[in-house]
Amino acid sequence: MVVSARVRARADRPLTREQFEALFHALWTTEAISLPFYPQVIGGVVASYQDAQGYEVQVDSLQELLELSNRGETARVNIEGSIGDQPNVSLSYRCNDADATVSVGATDQEITDRYIEEFTRYFPHRPFSALDIHLQQRAYTFKSPTVPGIPDYRRYYRRHRRIQERAHLGEEYGPFFERFVAQLLRYDFGMTVGVNYQIQREGGGGDYDVLALNDARELFYFECKSGAHVTKRDFQNFYRRVKFLNPAAVIMVFDETKANMLVMIERMRQVLTDETKSANPTAANDPNYQYPDFTPIPSADRDYGYHIRRNLFFISGENIPRAIAHCIRYYDGIVKQSSYWG
Repeated sequence: MVVSARVRARADRPLTREQFEALFHALWTTEAISLPFYPQVIGGVVASYQDAQGYEVQVDSLQELLELSNRGETARVNIEGSIGDQPNVSLSYRCNDADATVSVGATDQEITDRYIEEFTRYFPHRPFSALDIHLQQRAYTFKSPTVPGIPDYRRYYRRHRRIQERAHLGEEYGPFFERFVAQLLRYDFGMTVGVNYQIQREGGGGDYDVLALNDARELFYFECKSGAHVTKRDFQNFYRRVKFLNPAAVIMVFDETKANMLVMIERMRQVLTDETKSANPTAANDPNYQYPDFTPIPSADRDYGYHIRRNLFFISGENIPRAIAHCIRYYDGIVKQSSYWG
């Protein structure tokens, strides 16, 4: 029985010659330096590289590969094989991107895990996602932690199940709720999702709970609130993060009843009123000025969510998947169309 595993990861920067040589020794042993093949050894190890023009070239030894890499002539390196009873290992390394994929096939789980652990010593970070690239291309500097998912997240569609989980997790429920929303967006809506992104100079306290990128490369920011106590300062920091990131749309998800959500929306409206007055002398001099009221998103059966300024949405926890769907449809059908056609 062969136990297999495949992992893709990246390093902070391209590996040095010494690092790459040490990784080779860890995965294929020093016996494979000359890239021997049967009948010299049982099995064999082969290596090749892809040059800048995309041509695949096979090499005769590890030293030759290291020299080529040191001169910057390798865009991608591929090594595969095993000697004797060693695990079969395949490595594909994109040199300039410091991004690599390893596949290991061994006789038991412990050996496979050991080889994967050795690989992740040199490539400790998850690969860049489409969301990461979207932020990089817009000159944002950020940290994107690896956050575990919730395999059975659909169990928590109903709010009473989440209330039970809240009683069980206590203060840890907030991060759980963020991961739940992220899983929902990733698998039910097909978005590229990141959780707890810390963006440098975001203009306010805290991080971005959930960021999601759709197939049109439009960025959505989801702020997740799992309790009824949300202060004015919380809303002020949230609004500053929104202004700094300038996403296509923002959805604040309250894991609360509709009645509690409406109270908190009014608090947010007051923050928007104060922010407008501080930036607009006309509004500041008008003692009766109030920011426009929140408006229900049109729905055939009941109000699943509300919006202010048309791309700032608020939804309650009573039916989160349905409410998010209403927000996205409203954004696609009303907000975007209005911007296209005036």
